[in-house]
Amino acid sequence: MRYLYFVLFFSLILSACKTDIDLIGDYQTTPVIYGLLDQSDSLHFIKINKTFLGRGNAFEMAQVSDSSYFENVDATITEILASGNTGRIWPLRDTIIEGKDENGVFFAPEQKVYYFATPTIQNNPALSLQPDAKYILDVNINDGEFIVRGETELVRDIAITAPALQAAFGFYTNQGEYRSVPFVWTKGNGKRFNFSMAFHYREFDINGVQYDKSFDWNLGEFMSGTTNNVNASASGELFYQLVRNNVPVDNNIVKREHTYFLITLVAGSEELHNFISANQPSTGLAQNKPTYTNLEGGIGIFSARYTIRTIKYFINPDFQNWRSIDQRSTKQLCEGQFTGLLKFCSAHIQDNNPNLPNNPQSFVCQ
Repeated sequence: MRYLYFVLFFSLILSACKTDIDLIGDYQTTPVIYGLLDQSDSLHFIKINKTFLGRGNAFEMAQVSDSSYFENVDATITEILASGNTGRIWPLRDTIIEGKDENGVFFAPEQKVYYFATPTIQNNPALSLQPDAKYILDVNINDGEFIVRGETELVRDIAITAPALQAAFGFYTNQGEYRSVPFVWTKGNGKRFNFSMAFHYREFDINGVQYDKSFDWNLGEFMSGTTNNVNASASGELFYQLVRNNVPVDNNIVKREHTYFLITLVAGSEELHNFISANQPSTGLAQNKPTYTNLEGGIGIFSARYTIRTIKYFINPDFQNWRSIDQRSTKQLCEGQFTGLLKFCSAHIQDNNPNLPNNPQSFVCQ
């Protein structure tokens, strides 16, 4: 009898257990929104997507755009002025843009984004986003099924203070040593900064055809500290090595001329910094990570960044004595150990002026 009870009890347990595990379970759609406002831009884009889940291959579903889009999206950006009054209100319009990396998991190269425009007209900065205003994003999805709201201030009070625009970069000294060029900018209310320079040059082939080319030099990311300024530096030796590695030796090229540096500083808000930090890969054994969003009713980020772009010409069209790199650094570019075979030369007036001592220089363009 005791054996019979055991068999019956064990059979009931087995019948109550299900060997099939449902990995899908209950699913709830969540709006996913990404948007960064930048007063240096005239077009502002917001991505509005949704999470998805289904039975089958998730990678295959990610290639179908309908898996990530809502049917009906009504969204606006509202400007709240420093006085507290409501300024302009922009409805977001949808558009299809191309250029998304096709090597990613999600569908490409086309993607739907939402946008509004603030045309930047010279001598009329009031048409662009206002640095001292606050901006509110309101999103109504599927006629009230989801309501998402976010707000952000703009990144402001950022300026590159050193070196001065008229000061040439000195990557090489009279003593034959490489030197780093220091950069300083005010942090304003920015938290995370990316600083880069693009080296632009022009080359002439044996048929007299000109080509304008460039390569990027990313000097890295920097965080604001307790002082009002952020500091960075550009290594002189690394500069010449980058030129050597990015400009090929080519027998069909007669000469090359450096034209300008494009300096780009991108400043991100503290909310953007927090979002990036929370989504960085885990480096320890514990894989639990905090989540961060500043949206109500959704996940993602609605924040701000500010982009400063400055062109530093080798031959400035308005100021002939200005130059991007000084004479010693120019000679090293044209004749130095790293770049001497690349046929760089100088057409700067300071290097080929008979009224100046030691002119023309040995590296002037013929």
